[in-house]
Amino acid sequence: HKVLSSVNRQMTIFYAGQAHVFDDVHPKK
Repeated sequence: HKVLSSVNRQMTIFYAGQAHVFDDVHPKK
């Protein structure tokens, strides 16, 4: 399942890159 692995990797990178945005929206207390 190379295609699935590729998509999963891209999604992981995407969320990792957007992590700072989510932190700004939901700041840790």
